[in-house]
Amino acid sequence: MMNTKELYKLAIKTFGKDAQILMAIEEMAELMVELSHLIRKKYDNFGVFQGKLSEEIADVQIMTEQIIEMHKLGSLVIKAKESKLKMLEERINEYNDDE
Repeated sequence: MMNTKELYKLAIKTFGKDAQILMAIEEMAELMVELSHLIRKKYDNFGVFQGKLSEEIADVQIMTEQIIEMHKLGSLVIKAKESKLKMLEERINEYNDDE
């Protein structure tokens, strides 16, 4: 199998940037639906839900990684993620201090 980065480049070249961005939007919407189903407890069988949720998360990750590749955002995303994780930690600590 081709390495992931090369596969993403080929997908972008084959289908085009706009098509891949639209596909990313569709995959994100499908993930939103599955998360909504979790809240509404649509699934009687949690194993079935786990499978569907896992697939949608994988789809979103793949499309997000293509967008990162497409726009050369790798280092910027890493920095933004670090910053946001730090803010999350601070919010958690503040929340727990208030209790």
